[in-house]
Amino acid sequence: MKVKVSVTLDIDVDAWVLVNGVERDEVRADVHSWARYLLFEAAADNDVLSRPTPR
Repeated sequence: MKVKVSVTLDIDVDAWVLVNGVERDEVRADVHSWARYLLFEAAADNDVLSRPTPR
């Protein structure tokens, strides 16, 4: 089963830049990558993915 997930995060841009070392104009894309990675990793760690995803 495929499940589409949508979430909105209110990110402190200055804190994100400081913690992750990215430029301000890269924050949105970096947050997307970070959230997607964490979600896939959590699902993989719980063995609930129908097909393994590359890590």
